[in-house]
Amino acid sequence: MPPIRGKKGPELDCLTRAKICELHATNGWGATTIKKQRFPDIPRSTIQYTLTQEAKRQKQQSLPRSGQPRKLTEEDRDYIYDTIQKKPSILIKDLLGEVDFKVHRMSIWRLTHEMGLRKWRKTQRPTLTPTHAEKRLR
Repeated sequence: MPPIRGKKGPELDCLTRAKICELHATNGWGATTIKKQRFPDIPRSTIQYTLTQEAKRQKQQSLPRSGQPRKLTEEDRDYIYDTIQKKPSILIKDLLGEVDFKVHRMSIWRLTHEMGLRKWRKTQRPTLTPTHAEKRLR
């Protein structure tokens, strides 16, 4: 099975990790042998890293990523999504006020792009006068 690509790079699924660790434990194979015999599409360094991290994992699950937790909670993200759906013409500065200015303007912009919501400025259109309307109607 090919590796699953995540945001940080390719990541092995639990089943593949378990197979690699089983081959290492039962047959005594090293990373190079496992790559040549069973998983030629997975880099040797990935197999080696999987074997060295085996003791740290529980049930072959990925370890949590390091880094600062997100400032916007899932509820905040859902609220922003719902707000944009209800009021598509809302400005980013108004969205910032909705989440109590927890993040910067670019974070809101990035979030909307992750969600697939693209915002653009409305075009300024000249007002339609009654004379123009009459001409169009004819």
